[in-house]
Amino acid sequence: MRVVKDSIVRTHYYDEHGTESIITDTIEQYHYDSEEEKNNHKKQMEAKGFIDSGQVRENIADMTNPVYVWFGSYCKRSERKVMDNILLQAANAADV
Repeated sequence: MRVVKDSIVRTHYYDEHGTESIITDTIEQYHYDSEEEKNNHKKQMEAKGFIDSGQVRENIADMTNPVYVWFGSYCKRSERKVMDNILLQAANAADV
């Protein structure tokens, strides 16, 4: 298993009262040597609260000579509300 990409994106937004919230999206992508390795890692990632994108193969070459590898992309979202300069982490049930 190899990590091929990871990213963390934080989006700030404000409600009608000016209260700031921060949504954090964590994305991790992997290449695997086998379907079994991919499936085992998927279970581990889901146990950590990540959601599998459902894509299982990725072309790492070009369209005329494709080379496919086992692939997993996982996303986890969390929301934090900022109140009096204190971050309060809240589970966002709609996004989990």
